[in-house]
Amino acid sequence: MATIKRKRKTQMAAKPKDPTTVIAEREMVTCDVAMTSHAGHLSIEALAGVIDAKRYNIASGYLKNPATFFQPLRPHARRWRSVRILRAEVGDLHEILHSPAPNLRTLCVRGSDSWPGELDWHASDLFGGDPPGLHELELVRVPLPLSSPMFAGLTRLHLQHITFTRSTIQQLLYNMSKCPSLEEFTLACIHFAALAQADLDLMATIGVVRLSRLRVIGLYTMERAVIRAILSALSAPSIQSICATSKGPMTLRSALPPKSHLPEIFPFLPRIPRLYVRHYIIIQGIHEWYLRGGTSQRSRPDSPEMLYITGQAATHQDIQNMISGIGHDLPFINLKTLYIADIHANTMAAYTAMLGNLPTITLLELKNCSVDAVQALMVTDTSHLCPLLRELILIRVPVDDACLIAFAESRARGGNHPVHLHKIEVKSSRKMTASAVEELAGLSIAVEWDGI
Repeated sequence: MATIKRKRKTQMAAKPKDPTTVIAEREMVTCDVAMTSHAGHLSIEALAGVIDAKRYNIASGYLKNPATFFQPLRPHARRWRSVRILRAEVGDLHEILHSPAPNLRTLCVRGSDSWPGELDWHASDLFGGDPPGLHELELVRVPLPLSSPMFAGLTRLHLQHITFTRSTIQQLLYNMSKCPSLEEFTLACIHFAALAQADLDLMATIGVVRLSRLRVIGLYTMERAVIRAILSALSAPSIQSICATSKGPMTLRSALPPKSHLPEIFPFLPRIPRLYVRHYIIIQGIHEWYLRGGTSQRSRPDSPEMLYITGQAATHQDIQNMISGIGHDLPFINLKTLYIADIHANTMAAYTAMLGNLPTITLLELKNCSVDAVQALMVTDTSHLCPLLRELILIRVPVDDACLIAFAESRARGGNHPVHLHKIEVKSSRKMTASAVEELAGLSIAVEWDGI
């Protein structure tokens, strides 16, 4: 695809023989150049890029009114293939998107300012009443009513910074049911002004929306009840990642659907062999859970080999609530390997609760954890976490010889448990010495130690 784009350091753009892309980067672009060829589709991008100071005045004034930029392009609307407007007055869209564009497949519009309330537009108000069959739709600060037919047949939907004063979550889910090929779905800072508990209760009675190709779900800075309601209404056998964020404390239980529905939204959970868990404390801001499946070239996309769970919250108690739900609110029946970092005294209770919910683990990696995380693994008359553990990896854990040997002895061959420890790997531990390696070898435990 040829491109017309004025170089930042030159006076004029080259004229390709068959120009099919028009890109304005805060610069004056002679759009009739793109019309020298009357065949082929057009991709139009009105960007807000950074340019040199010499052209700033003319450029910034030009794209303050994208409607002017689109004037010479409107007669060619039937050739439009993709339109991206990254700074527009919502009120100008009537003029910009006035003519039918039957070949338009991608529409991205980002409003320059938040629009007060939901637009009172009808289907006939855009594209001459003949909406295109879009594949990708991205609206930021553009509160198009969810009743618009443009929400049907999509493969990607992104809505951000919109308050729907009349449209409902039920309408949103209905639209998704009309997008059987939807692959990516993102809501960010979306508010439903008319939301009530009755709406959420009604959603529970609506049939599940089955989206066989949906891979990515992003629900950013949303109400917890909305996150749970949406996830409870979807069936996504090909899902690869889900990210959910909320302004208030959020646990797995408050965000995830009921256990009976988990196979619909996380069909791969029973097959996950490896789990990576990481958490962060934030002073202020949003609370987040991010779940992503990791695949290799050998594995199928719908059967990830690892699940990544990353959480952030404002207090240690919130972190504890998050971690303790792993294995309980989000069960793993065939998990073999667990990687976890940053476990210290203030998260120890949640850590032990999580391990108690994950009895099938055979390999555990602890990174940047306190020695308490190792001591909790010692087998006693009252505690036997990870009964199938065969290998322990410690990275930057300040474990000393006495602690490591006591742990190993409690799990060594000949004890009152069917599975014994086979291997310990220690990296970047300044308290461990070579004598510990010798004693562990005497317990028939293989040791890898970097000597640091």
